[in-house]
Amino acid sequence: MDEGRSPGARTNADGYFIFNNVEPLEFVIVVEKTEGLYKVIDDGTDKPMIWKVEANQVLDVGVVKIDF
Repeated sequence: MDEGRSPGARTNADGYFIFNNVEPLEFVIVVEKTEGLYKVIDDGTDKPMIWKVEANQVLDVGVVKIDF
């Protein structure tokens, strides 16, 4: 993961988050609980979910639930 280029966001009080002005590429979502404790969103088989972001489109990834 390239932290210098990776978009980041914090959730609001209701748990919603938005990434604005993201380049049209493929992304995985990584959730960080505390420094050094993180989880990559997977498809249930420990394979990362990959979302393809299209130019000038809104992508709704749905509900993301994490168990740490």
